[in-house]
Amino acid sequence: MRRSVKTGELTLGHTDKVPINKRLFPSNWERSAARASGVVRLFVDQGISKSRLVAIRHAANLPIATNDAPEGAGVQSNGFR
Repeated sequence: MRRSVKTGELTLGHTDKVPINKRLFPSNWERSAARASGVVRLFVDQGISKSRLVAIRHAANLPIATNDAPEGAGVQSNGFR
């Protein structure tokens, strides 16, 4: 998710509430950080100044959708596995 912040961009990394424990991502905290920083890197590669970008990881603390409902279950598949 992206939100404009005055003259910059705020990139938020989210995950679902299902715990993970993988070598690459020991927790949803690391996973959401990778998502947010990946978007920032994409913007930098497109020529946007790093000084205008902020990456924030929310992990499962601020979910976009719940996995308890059918419409939220698909969101989980839109990430790293």
